[in-house]
Amino acid sequence: LFMFFLLKFYYTSEKEYKFLAISSFFLGLSFATKFTSIILILLVILIIIDKYKQEFLSILKIANKKLNLTILEKIEYKNPKKLIYLVSTLLAVFTFTALIPYKFNPNNIIKTQQIYKRFNPDIGGIDFDLINIFATFKEFIFSLNALDTVLFMISIYVFIFMLIKKNKTKLEKFILFLFLILLIAPTLFSVVTATYRAFPFLLSVIFLVSLLFSNKEYSIFKILKIKNKKLFFLIFIIIYIIFSSTIAISSSPYFQTKNHALCFFSDAYNC
Repeated sequence: LFMFFLLKFYYTSEKEYKFLAISSFFLGLSFATKFTSIILILLVILIIIDKYKQEFLSILKIANKKLNLTILEKIEYKNPKKLIYLVSTLLAVFTFTALIPYKFNPNNIIKTQQIYKRFNPDIGGIDFDLINIFATFKEFIFSLNALDTVLFMISIYVFIFMLIKKNKTKLEKFILFLFLILLIAPTLFSVVTATYRAFPFLLSVIFLVSLLFSNKEYSIFKILKIKNKKLFFLIFIIIYIIFSSTIAISSSPYFQTKNHALCFFSDAYNC
């Protein structure tokens, strides 16, 4: 719901404060449940800045002028008042919502984090470790089934295409921003290296895979030159449901699956 209303805010020019406030509300609830969700504030700020780029540059121009620099001198000034109001709305609603379960006492948040760190000293704090990025992707990939692995590998092409594309759509920018958060989150919070904890950030990968079945120039329909898209997609969905259901039934009641496609070539711990 947080991302849904954030996208609504990103796309619309009406009821912006309403959609941003609702998105911030759900982000606040998310933070109250999982402290690592705090990093998603960066996603909201990136969306706001991208939408009001000129206003953001105007703020930088003001700061630039006060520092007697001439770097942003030629940039056209646009009143940044709305940008400031939007960021204030984000922070106000987020803070208010996040504090509700903690009786509006920030000390309760600190105490909760300290208790968690006491029982999980290795993953209960903030650190900086780039290796965690690879650990997150490794665990995620080894948890996929064979079909998911194929789709993931093809989605890498989509990611590269989107990255070098000049005129990106808002949806493409949103996915790239979210992917950036995916890289930052495990770097700062080692706790999110586990797939079930990193899932909110791994949505960027899921969105990338979904674009394979879009009408974009990098879709699988364009790559394979498929004319009857509906029939192809229907057949694929049927095969995918049957295949996934078979794996789910065979792994019940624990549902601890492994990537048979990769484990065939590896004896890693995840296998």
